[in-house]
Amino acid sequence: MRPIDVSAVAAQIILIGPGEAPRATDASTVVRRSGVCACAPMARLCPWAGAWTAARACARVSGVRLRKLGHCCLLLEEAGSRLLVDPGCFSAGFEGLTGLDGVLITHIHEDHLDAGRMGALLERNPDARVVCDEASAGPLAERGVTAQVVHAGDQLDLGVPIAVYGREHAVIHPDLPSVPNVGYLVANRFFYAGDAFTVPGIPVEVLAVPVGAPWMRMSEAVDWLRTLRPRVAVPVHDYGNVFAEMAYHLFERLTPSGTTVTVLDGQAPAEF
Repeated sequence: MRPIDVSAVAAQIILIGPGEAPRATDASTVVRRSGVCACAPMARLCPWAGAWTAARACARVSGVRLRKLGHCCLLLEEAGSRLLVDPGCFSAGFEGLTGLDGVLITHIHEDHLDAGRMGALLERNPDARVVCDEASAGPLAERGVTAQVVHAGDQLDLGVPIAVYGREHAVIHPDLPSVPNVGYLVANRFFYAGDAFTVPGIPVEVLAVPVGAPWMRMSEAVDWLRTLRPRVAVPVHDYGNVFAEMAYHLFERLTPSGTTVTVLDGQAPAEF
């Protein structure tokens, strides 16, 4: 196999969280976040990843400005438009944002849509257009929020062009019902697929990549990243300890009859 010229195909992985300003980092450097970086292996596993950047709080990528508000919630600014993606229950501070042109919701799960907090957000952003999958429209309507339901293939304009991709959430378990899930390509540059590994079939410059969840394996995220080959990968779906809690719930829901799930919490002993 011919060696890949990483100078010609440079990829970056950006960590966005509270703290310092963006800084350039050598590809051999281990970037740590609270002592551990879940996405450093992803950078190493991509042979075409020539350079990657650690960033805290926000990052500007050739005109696309991203700010992470926890887990999957991203504030995206491009060409004068301000868009909020997936304001969920593990995200903080999004209710205080102003000047939003739109709110994009990928699917109904609470870590991507905290419907109870949408009212406060829209009070500050009365002109923001809410865009969502068909399942999310119900809980939003119950709270007085009118949303535009979109499906794969739809095109819309929120100051920048937005194309909709994908149809269903990735499979968590065959016994669990599937829910709709849509991804958004913003300004033909930034792609956020929600809880799925949707391949849009066109080049993606900036990609939101999930770190972990019950519906995925890290190998799938890496393969997806390799397939789409973005210039910049932004890890999302990484709220601390949430995946363990979700796994507990799934085990309790799917366990066979006669089995009890017991979570050992802290240092308290349990007797069986």
